[in-house]
Amino acid sequence: MKRRNMLWVATCFALFIGLVLIQPIASATTFELIAPSPVIKTYQELTDYKLFVISSPGWASAPGDVTAPLQYVGDGNEASDYSGFISGNIALIQRGGTNFGTKVNLADFYGAVGAIIYDNTNLFPPVTLDPETFIPSIFVTDDVGAELLNYIYGNPLALTTVTAHINTNVPEPVTMLLLGFGLVGLAGVRRFRK
Repeated sequence: MKRRNMLWVATCFALFIGLVLIQPIASATTFELIAPSPVIKTYQELTDYKLFVISSPGWASAPGDVTAPLQYVGDGNEASDYSGFISGNIALIQRGGTNFGTKVNLADFYGAVGAIIYDNTNLFPPVTLDPETFIPSIFVTDDVGAELLNYIYGNPLALTTVTAHINTNVPEPVTMLLLGFGLVGLAGVRRFRK
């Protein structure tokens, strides 16, 4: 095999391995409590929380990276649930009464920058958001919901603001595929110029 062909094969292999390694890192999401200090906790995706399943017309959990105080709004189904809600907070919402998309959109309407809906079980059924939503949102287990409520109301540090960080930025698989083809194409053009 000619040296140029060996370089071409090695370049393609390196690009493939690079994309395989980059994809899980780039698609990692985050959910953590960052205040009150020393209550700093990182939750595990698919154990403690998950994104909503993709539903037409786009990502069910809107992409975004938000850090804000956490505020409980009950089941978040009516305007009265948001009396006293502080715009710019993340809404902690109990499951029940209406579909998830409606809950997230109502939180968005009242100024929430993110939404956390907690389940009534720890089983993680498949969940989708419908209609489409526009703020980052996640679905957590009943145990995590109870823990968050305890941080807000039952903690001796309850007078301190409980601050959460949600990152739902997940690159679309098509974007990663196009990036890979673009890199392979650049390698091919460079090869033919020589």
